[in-house]
Amino acid sequence: MRVLLHVLSEYETDLFSANTCPWTCIGVGSDICGDTSSDAGFARTLQWIQECTQTHALCNNCQPTPLPNRVVDVSNSDCDFIKLYETQNEPAKYICLSHCWGPMQPIRTMVATLQQHKEGIAWADLSTTFQHAIAFTRKLGIQYIWVDSLCIIQDSEDDWRAESSKMATIYENAYITLAATKSGSGAGGCFSIASPECRAHRLRCDDDEGIPHSIYVRRNLHDDHNIGPGNHPLMRRGWVFQERLLSHRVLHFGAQELFWECLEAAACECSYISGSKEEESLRLSLISSYLLRHMLGKISHATKLSSESPQTLKNRWQEIVEEYSYLDLTFEKDIFPALSGVVNQMQRARDTRYIAGLWEDNLIDDLLWRTSALSAERPAKWRAPTWSWASIKGRIRYSSSSDEVKRTFAQILGIECIPLAADSTSELASAALVVSSRMVPAVLRKNTNTNNAPSLLYRYKLESADGESYQLQSDYTLPDDEHVGETVYCLWMRCQGSDSSYWSCDCLILRCVDATQQLYERFGIAWIIKYPHHLSQGAQRADEGQIPFSPGGELVTIRIR
Repeated sequence: MRVLLHVLSEYETDLFSANTCPWTCIGVGSDICGDTSSDAGFARTLQWIQECTQTHALCNNCQPTPLPNRVVDVSNSDCDFIKLYETQNEPAKYICLSHCWGPMQPIRTMVATLQQHKEGIAWADLSTTFQHAIAFTRKLGIQYIWVDSLCIIQDSEDDWRAESSKMATIYENAYITLAATKSGSGAGGCFSIASPECRAHRLRCDDDEGIPHSIYVRRNLHDDHNIGPGNHPLMRRGWVFQERLLSHRVLHFGAQELFWECLEAAACECSYISGSKEEESLRLSLISSYLLRHMLGKISHATKLSSESPQTLKNRWQEIVEEYSYLDLTFEKDIFPALSGVVNQMQRARDTRYIAGLWEDNLIDDLLWRTSALSAERPAKWRAPTWSWASIKGRIRYSSSSDEVKRTFAQILGIECIPLAADSTSELASAALVVSSRMVPAVLRKNTNTNNAPSLLYRYKLESADGESYQLQSDYTLPDDEHVGETVYCLWMRCQGSDSSYWSCDCLILRCVDATQQLYERFGIAWIIKYPHHLSQGAQRADEGQIPFSPGGELVTIRIR
């Protein structure tokens, strides 16, 4: 593995050789092209495409597929305009563009400009990002490119819903997706010139026998090819999450170099990332789960989706929720539409019902999400039922316990999920669950022992009627400690664990909205932990059929909205 040396400079420096050398601590690397619009950069792209289309079974969609309803025709490179083309869904290769709109919205197709755009769009009216993407599309010899702001009528709710419901097909069928990963707006473009310190500089080093060898030094490029949400503006966009996962091939235009993702490999110009899914997954898993998830997100996603293990698919969905909840949406109502393509992809693998961000075959477990941010809030306008993670603006996480669930207390007796339109994976009109379980009343108190606690985990506590010690985490920050002193309810859901480690019992914390109709809303989540020393010495072992919990309260059937 390459050696990173801190030298007397402001940069972390990367040493490498072009081939093997006597010093085993120095790995093999490559120089970058220095200009992502150059012929050298284009040649590297063609090399990646050729390897992918000719040798990757999972990626092999290089044959023409039906065009989306609208595409941009860029075939006439001699003219200073392009045009919007309404297709007959005839088979042809096309490219997708993944980009940030930014504060200055790019040119958009509206009801009033649809006919005008079909006649022609002036080159000068296009953003720098659009111009770069079209130039690269022409260089690849492909006639059509799909761009969201041009191919969806932006002020037509009907057209927007119809086209957004086809995102899975649009991106999966694209020959390649070009990602303006480095740019936060249309003005940033795709192409870039590398900083001088990021280019390789040759050093001559003699070995013990006096034989000269070439060693190269440059600024470490780790930040450029780590495509996690913290390093590139595009990767912080909620919509881009599914664009990236759905595409068979993605070419990222980074600030210093090009890098590549497909379903079976990942690569970058400098060769830090280079290998098959098995080789890269093993190597990067030794470095960091964060790098594995973000640098090889497509490989990991594709591998897990192809798994025949139901539990792998269930776990993958919860990972998707966690990753997606970190990202930004300009419009709060897009929480479900911006994920609908991945939902459709997952549905083909799972063959079960999708319910407001959760899945029927794992509903009890999917309900047990919690916030991981220091603060969270409800959206200004309703977009999801309170039992869905999508009802919260904030980071979401799931428990990572590997212990087997030993007892499920709750039963789901009814599911109501009404979409706003025909697409059940998109915006919702209403949703509710009918649940039966034991429910214990408790009084919500401010936790005075951790005054002004920075985390939602320690801010409040419960005084329960059954005497159990519940650890509470509210779903959102309560303005002015709203609801403190009120009665809330602990709905027992499930327990898991073993006598050799510890036991935990998970409960939903609810507020009563209408007692006559037994209507409740989720407020938070709570759990009880019991360790071996809490258990009776003479008690039968839990893994022989006993659990160290006896749910109190009344058996109820309630509706949660």
